[in-house]
Amino acid sequence: MNIKEIEDKSFAFIEQNFDATFADLPEDLFKIWRITIPMDDYLQGDYQNRYEFRIFLYALRKYENLHHIHIPQEPIPDLFKIFQLMLSFPSLRKTPPLRETAFHIFDFQFYLDLI
Repeated sequence: MNIKEIEDKSFAFIEQNFDATFADLPEDLFKIWRITIPMDDYLQGDYQNRYEFRIFLYALRKYENLHHIHIPQEPIPDLFKIFQLMLSFPSLRKTPPLRETAFHIFDFQFYLDLI
């Protein structure tokens, strides 16, 4: 899959499943969205133009539009780190998810509360 196809598939999932939990995330998207290199290495240089970050930012902007809020630029890298951390917890991917781990993927208020 090329980057345009990855983004198109990811954006379609976000549009159609904005209330999804981590357990609802298809395995192929999970593998695409999850970063496997150290986060500090990823955030060096031009990370804003990497597709994993653009997908995250697409979901964040949708959240802002739905909730009529604006999240300042400053916490966005930290939100991305938390999003990636959440993707790394295997218990969040159980089907059915444990009640305690049925977190919604795009609940950015929850992420903000963790900062």
